[in-house]
Amino acid sequence: MKTVKLLTGILAFTTFAVRLKAQHSLPVLRANTVSIDVREGKNFYKGYWSASPSVKKDVYYAHRFTLSNNITFISDVDSVSFHLQPGKTYPFIILLNGRDSCYTEISTIRQTYHKQPGQAVNTDSIPFTIGQDGRIYIDGTVNHSAPLRFFFDNGADNTIVFPSAFKKGLQLVLDDSVQNNATGGTTMRGTSNSAIVQLGLMQWDN
Repeated sequence: MKTVKLLTGILAFTTFAVRLKAQHSLPVLRANTVSIDVREGKNFYKGYWSASPSVKKDVYYAHRFTLSNNITFISDVDSVSFHLQPGKTYPFIILLNGRDSCYTEISTIRQTYHKQPGQAVNTDSIPFTIGQDGRIYIDGTVNHSAPLRFFFDNGADNTIVFPSAFKKGLQLVLDDSVQNNATGGTTMRGTSNSAIVQLGLMQWDN
């Protein structure tokens, strides 16, 4: 029995060592606070990212660029940099307080649209209206829902739906979560990786 326990202990230790080695084969950013600054090219974003050990994999979508770009994540004690190219992902770990691993990935992959079958139109256009508040609004659907009204925000990186959309019959499967940083604070939001968004004749999958 002692031999079995010893072998079990060795096996457990070996498994832990392998996991630890695999974990630290990724770049590691040490941090003592969840607030992370981001520098993309010439642009600096103070407190733009929040480290979250509770999220399985937190994906940071880089702003659009041509050819290549440099990005640096800056904590209170450390920094890590990547040379970005389109269509790539760059995983790394934010090690919070020396013990919590926040698995993070920078993505430069952007899903492009396709047109509905049988609709061979050479010119792409999205109809819009100007509201009384001076903002741009676009009619569209999510998962073939009833028409929804979208506010066009050129500073947003994600498509966001409000609870009022569900009252119009929107069916949306939330299969992940992400920390949403806004002027009102930081909140965990559910996300969907399988939604279909349609604007005019153009459709974006997943």
